[in-house]
Amino acid sequence: MSGFFESRLEVIANAPRYSYDLAHASTKAMFEEAANVWTKAAADPGFTGKTGDAASASFSRSASAIKEHIDEIALLPSVISDANAALDEAWNILDALPDTGPAEKALATAFSDAANGGSITTVAQVATAYSGVQAARAAREAAALAGYSRLIGQLGHVESALQKILAALGFSGTDFGGGAGGTKKLSLDEILLKYQIKDDPRFGGKALPWSPFGVPHDLVKGVMQSVGLDFDTELTATERDMLEAMLVWELKDAYDLQKTALNVAEEHFPVGTGRPGNYDQNDAFRHTYWSAIMTKKFGAEWAEQFTSAHEGYYSNPGPPEAMDLYNNEVGRSIATDHPFASEKELAGLIDEAVRNGDVITIDADKQLQWSDYNGPHPGPKEFDEDTGRDSLPGNDRSDFGIERPHYPIPRSGTGYWQ
Repeated sequence: MSGFFESRLEVIANAPRYSYDLAHASTKAMFEEAANVWTKAAADPGFTGKTGDAASASFSRSASAIKEHIDEIALLPSVISDANAALDEAWNILDALPDTGPAEKALATAFSDAANGGSITTVAQVATAYSGVQAARAAREAAALAGYSRLIGQLGHVESALQKILAALGFSGTDFGGGAGGTKKLSLDEILLKYQIKDDPRFGGKALPWSPFGVPHDLVKGVMQSVGLDFDTELTATERDMLEAMLVWELKDAYDLQKTALNVAEEHFPVGTGRPGNYDQNDAFRHTYWSAIMTKKFGAEWAEQFTSAHEGYYSNPGPPEAMDLYNNEVGRSIATDHPFASEKELAGLIDEAVRNGDVITIDADKQLQWSDYNGPHPGPKEFDEDTGRDSLPGNDRSDFGIERPHYPIPRSGTGYWQ
């Protein structure tokens, strides 16, 4: 799997690059006023008097603006080149990270030997090999942290220079995109359509009671509960695969994160009914926080795949699906933007996001609302979650991190977050 800082490097490496059209656009914008006035002037049969004077004055102002900012305009291409080179450097850092392949291969071999009638010695070899994997992954993550820290400083310098030039020319940093920053906030209608995932292609798209490795659900339920696991829930096929790729103590970690999210949501946004909130601020906080602490524990890639797989059942109603997928994404972003934040600090950041209206809830008319909405919400049975009547067409599963060649296996106990 990608460790936390390795996943941040991947985000930077895949970020859109700054466009060289900036220089052309800046000069074009300065002449727009003159062009508009000249168009009006050309329509005047006399082309004299006030119309002609206004056109001349406008042209003069534009020319003066070009002259005043000629240095900034001349610098733009080189600053853009430096900014894009800094983004490209993320690939070089990723390529240079220590390889964990040999340690993982040794662990796979040890497991195979133990599975084929191994002795106490081979079991001990498994433990040793697993420790080797932990050490290799920790070394890789340490190298990623060092590279990430160095790259962030470099990006901060060049992006600061670029933003300074853009501000002098009258642009905002989001006018032309590029860089590893955020994007324009979507409308609620856009969110409703964009945050829909295609049904899981197996089990007919149904979520079924979990039967680990084909063992009947009822038989395994008692065993799981005896070790503190209460996965008495319905799962999609992809969720099942991802859980079965985990070790027992990792399943316990995942379960504890889910329970933590329930409890902390109640602390911040009490519903007072002994059950989780439905489509309200409690619900929005719970999903956002769950996604954030899962990202902190297992990495953004795994958290994205698992939380998205959770929404991939055929009868999932459209508005709740959009709400959960969007809020999960916000949670991952908050966690990755604050890599050293504690769980308590993440809860504070997410509380603020909920109160500021940065995540999604649903109103009594079953319409998406920003989370600063204070009106009524639907009850727990008001959406049809059985027939698919309230579902919407899903988008490509790869857009949500699903259907990649291999699911990354989380290994809690490695990386900075321990």
